[in-house]
Amino acid sequence: MDKPQKFILLISAAILFLFSASEACGMRITDISERVKFCFNRPDPRFDKLQSFLKAADSVTYSMSGLRSADKAALCSVIVTGNDMKDGFEINTGGEVLRIFLSDDLSGWEKNYKTRSAVISAMLLGRFGIRPDANYGRVPSWLTAGVLSKIEMRRNPAMLPGVILYPGVKGLVSGGVQPDLWCIMNNPLEYRDGPSFTLYSETCAIIIDSMARIPKSRDVFMAILKSAVDGEKPDTAFKTAINDYIMKGGFDFSTLPVDRISPEKRVETWFETAIRNSSVGIFFPGSSDFVEKRLDELKTLNYTATAETGKDKPSKSEVRSCEIHELGKKWGEIENPEKVANIYRRYFGDLSNQSPPLIQNDVNKIAELFGRLRDSDREDFERDLKDAEAILREKIGKLRQVEDYIRASEARFVPFGKRYSAELKYLDETGTFIGQFCPSLNSILDKEDKIF
Repeated sequence: MDKPQKFILLISAAILFLFSASEACGMRITDISERVKFCFNRPDPRFDKLQSFLKAADSVTYSMSGLRSADKAALCSVIVTGNDMKDGFEINTGGEVLRIFLSDDLSGWEKNYKTRSAVISAMLLGRFGIRPDANYGRVPSWLTAGVLSKIEMRRNPAMLPGVILYPGVKGLVSGGVQPDLWCIMNNPLEYRDGPSFTLYSETCAIIIDSMARIPKSRDVFMAILKSAVDGEKPDTAFKTAINDYIMKGGFDFSTLPVDRISPEKRVETWFETAIRNSSVGIFFPGSSDFVEKRLDELKTLNYTATAETGKDKPSKSEVRSCEIHELGKKWGEIENPEKVANIYRRYFGDLSNQSPPLIQNDVNKIAELFGRLRDSDREDFERDLKDAEAILREKIGKLRQVEDYIRASEARFVPFGKRYSAELKYLDETGTFIGQFCPSLNSILDKEDKIF
């Protein structure tokens, strides 16, 4: 198709879009963006929240799609109507225009997870050129939950522009707990699951943000959505898409060659890195326990030995392990030792940014030792690294004392209702549900109240 024909087709689609929207509404059309029109037949204060949601949903899904700002494809018309509809919404596509019909009874809109998920799923599929009509229900739940979390972040007036915080996941990671990727993929949650959903959707948002930073991320999202439409399980679709990216893009996350690691482990390691680096950072550092746990994780490294013949040397390359302070001594037997040193320099560089300010410089000194390893006297590396680690662990111990003191002070002086405001709010909202779901929580809160 030549350019004039494409231009005519685009203009025709736009005219059809506007005409159909005005026909459906009869009265008013509001521009949510250049791509999305909002139609309603009467003013209603509740529409303000709906418009705010649609604006954020349009922005998030369009950003995920990787389309250019000048691209007017994936036109969408959201129409509020008084007609009776199953589940309060209908989704269909006519020509090049996606139409989402919503019931004008918006009293429960803020808590209507099913309808919100359907709107997001339809928009997302439309952005990737997949007809949403019969497919919106097949979009993986973790994707819609992650988009919902990102929408709420954008609509939160307390959030600073450009500053992204995942408090729930940060708390987990700082405490040494890693979310279970496969559980997230295969066990979707909803609003009614309370704080568990907040944590679940935060984790899903981190996955989306990490995928969006991948070169040609549109191809990765597209692969996941196409697999979902074809009926593939969410965990299988995700594993395939991310593993393909790792293999093609050479994601450098391990001291071992990528082909020495199983597909499951590759994806799990990618996920662990994404969760850690997204939730714990220089503005929201981890605790002393987080730093110490990470030090312990990095203590032993795996490497591929050089394929050489001779006494005490492997006849073919094999996987070995050693303590990190032995890297200088093992330099000659490690296949591609510069890569190993560079990876460990990055590990400790990341950890420096994730550490509390009191120990950041000490962690960075260890990173610098790995950076100088290629050109420095390797015989001194073991001594220098052990000395630097000893100083760091001593300061971690002192920092832990400070953290313990602050926690004890908060327990004494911060009012009970403020310390447990999130838990108390959840109890008020869920009523008797929480008593059946977690009866021990009530007794714990009562005990804490009496102590205070």
